[in-house]
Amino acid sequence: MTPSEQAAAKMLFEAIAAYKNRVRDEAMALKPLPENDEQRRALVMQFQVADDVGKTISTQTLR
Repeated sequence: MTPSEQAAAKMLFEAIAAYKNRVRDEAMALKPLPENDEQRRALVMQFQVADDVGKTISTQTLR
């Protein structure tokens, strides 16, 4: 992997981690009320997608 590819991968991983942290914080900030369940589910799904993307990129990078 070239230095520019390593830098790009690092920036991508940092961006994914920052997004996951933001979504997690937003979900945790919601009060545990039934009217927030749908929004919480959507945020959890976004977190899971970002996590899967990060894992997929990590796997591709290691090949």
